[in-house]
Amino acid sequence: MPFKFLLSLSEPLLETVRKMLNQDSGRKLTIDVSPFLVMIVLYAVYGLLK
Repeated sequence: MPFKFLLSLSEPLLETVRKMLNQDSGRKLTIDVSPFLVMIVLYAVYGLLK
């Protein structure tokens, strides 16, 4: 159950970051770095709310 909540929370962020990365680079990336970028954003939000 917590996994579903986490997935429903992070998937819209991941999708947005993937679209931004594909637009910026103009080519498909060999590895998916969007989870790392989302973790950084979530950590920054956590730090601001703390």
